[in-house]
Amino acid sequence: MKAIKELFIVFLISLAAEGASFIMPIEIPASILALVILLLLLVLKVVKEEDLKSVQGFLMGNMPLFFIPSCVGMIEHLDLLRDGWWQIVAISTLSFFIAFFASGFAVKAAIRIMEAKR
Repeated sequence: MKAIKELFIVFLISLAAEGASFIMPIEIPASILALVILLLLLVLKVVKEEDLKSVQGFLMGNMPLFFIPSCVGMIEHLDLLRDGWWQIVAISTLSFFIAFFASGFAVKAAIRIMEAKR
């Protein structure tokens, strides 16, 4: 029964995100909105971490299944990938370095802030 309650919470958050995504004037994926809603509910202690423990374990354990549709989509468009592979590699490399350095600067800033509070 606990797992059903946890799944209900996850599906309710997903449904709220789908509705919010539909009525918003800008296009934001519902999955991103669901993560933001879940974060807010956790921070505000409306939903406790323990309330999602078993569903979280199940979803994390079966994470590879969620990538199957993306892989099938890539296989369907191999001709596009073949034509623009170098652009994909260039963008991926550039975004990797941007994320790498942004993360490093964010960690340094967080450490400075935490040391300043001491």
